[in-house]
Formats: sequence, structure tokens, C-alpha cells
Amino acid sequence: MSIAMSEKMINLHNIADDVGKMAGTSLDQRELLDKQSLALNGLQSIIKFQSQALDESMATKAAVEAASMTDG
Repeated sequence: MSIAMSEKMINLHNIADDVGKMAGTSLDQRELLDKQSLALNGLQSIIKFQSQALDESMATKAAVEAASMTDG
């Protein structure tokens, strides 16, 4: 009887270890997803800034070209 109980306790311990490992992995994955989300937000901010800069550059170029046409 004590051998069977011991085997059950060992099995239970192994299952608890597996659950702990999976929980740790789950937390690591959640942290990774959070960091990826932050990175994507940063990229979106950069893309927005670049788009605004491009719009301003194109507007400036158009203004310079229009001014040079009236001057020449």
C-alpha cells in the first residue's frame, strides 16, 4: 500500500511540476506578447511621423516649384 501511495505522490508531484512549467511558459508568452504590442505601437508611431514628414516635404516641394514657376 505504501508503494502505491508513494507512486501516486510522485506522479502528483510530476504533474504539479508540469503545471508550474506551463504556467511559467504562459506568463513568458504573455510578457512577450505585451512587449510585441509595445514594439508595434512604436512602429506605428514612427510610420505616422514618417508619413507626416513626407506630406510636409511634398508640400514644401510643391510650394518651391510653384514659386519658381512664377519667378521664371
